[in-house]
Amino acid sequence: MGRTMVSMPAPISLDDAVRRLYDGPAADFVRVRKELAARAKSEGAADVARAITALRKPTMAAETVNHLEDQPLGELLAVGTALRAAQTRLDTDEMKRLTSERHRLLDAVLATVSVSPAARDEVRCTLLAATADPSAEAAVASRTLVRGLRYSGWGEVDLSDALAHRDAAARGRAALRIVNTDSADREAEREAAARDAERRTAMQEVERARRRLSAAEDAYAAAKAARDSAQAALAVAETRIRALDER
Repeated sequence: MGRTMVSMPAPISLDDAVRRLYDGPAADFVRVRKELAARAKSEGAADVARAITALRKPTMAAETVNHLEDQPLGELLAVGTALRAAQTRLDTDEMKRLTSERHRLLDAVLATVSVSPAARDEVRCTLLAATADPSAEAAVASRTLVRGLRYSGWGEVDLSDALAHRDAAARGRAALRIVNTDSADREAEREAAARDAERRTAMQEVERARRRLSAAEDAYAAAKAARDSAQAALAVAETRIRALDER
């Protein structure tokens, strides 16, 4: 009889550990980190074991941001990208519209969050930072934050010690390419619908203008006829007066 081949699990990598730790609940972080480091060590990967042990437990706000739903977070980040582009173009009308849209989406995301007021404020600041700075955007999209972010209103967001490890931002940029493609499709659909609505409104305005022009032309024709009639009556009256004066 032939021997049955038993497949062995692949050795644990740092990326695997990061994904398991930061995708999971913070309450299990320390226990799972210890287990994963022990597994890496038993597999002879001492460097990976040390790197796993060095991974930091996220704050409550960071964990909350890491676990936000993909669609609302992606829509918020996409609006942030569009807003930064509008700011570069100095397009004030678009900036005003996108700022309002950012507030709406941010409020919708925060409505799904159930944390302390302090952590909620940190989540809000982190998401605002992600819409203001592309590096912060990639950091949030990586889902590996260990602390919240804050944007001062000028320059770049400080990302020192904000991520699980130095390569985490690459994961975020890769995720953003997918999110931005989907968001761009949705934005294109919204823009097409907006253009159709604007065209319908413009056509309605054209029709109303045509009706007003027709009414004005009718009124003008009536006024011209009345003027001509009055001029004829005046001429008749003046002729009669001259005839009387000549008698």
